[in-house]
Amino acid sequence: EDIIKMKFLTTLVVSDNDITTGGFPLEIFTMQFLEHLDISNMYLNFTLPAQIKLANLKHFVAINSHLNGDFPYNLQLPKLEDLVLNNNSLAGNIPQNLSMSVNLKQLMLQNNRMRNFRDFPSSY
Repeated sequence: EDIIKMKFLTTLVVSDNDITTGGFPLEIFTMQFLEHLDISNMYLNFTLPAQIKLANLKHFVAINSHLNGDFPYNLQLPKLEDLVLNNNSLAGNIPQNLSMSVNLKQLMLQNNRMRNFRDFPSSY
């Protein structure tokens, strides 16, 4: 929880650590200045929050992190460039408001449990 006190943190890379669900503060998904978040190769085994409000996030990488549950329905990531969530257990549809991330260059969701790409925003 001390990491949440770092209000001006722009980069957080904690990949390949032995942090489990109980040791990972979900408040990280509301850090105002965070631009780069990498939580890859960790046994987190949690559902991403339904609302992710990271106004400055450009790069979100969570490969093989044991994320599960439905894909967050309310992503507020206007500056997002890379969303890399390979090899998890995420399900559901890609939310329509992801189309508001006009800078998105890389969307990688392979090896998840996504059910439907039919409703993918037409702006892509």
